[in-house]
Amino acid sequence: HFEEAYYEIDEFMEFYNYRRYHGSLGRMAPVKFNEKYKDIGFPEEMALSL
Repeated sequence: HFEEAYYEIDEFMEFYNYRRYHGSLGRMAPVKFNEKYKDIGFPEEMALSL
């Protein structure tokens, strides 16, 4: 059952980080948000709310 649990957790992490839009990230998935802001930094108004 370890393999099944591992698979389910992996699927959830993929969904959460790549496909689920987060309101606190400007309705972006975490991976997309990171790609957009990794070189320029977080917008100040977002940094204050995180």
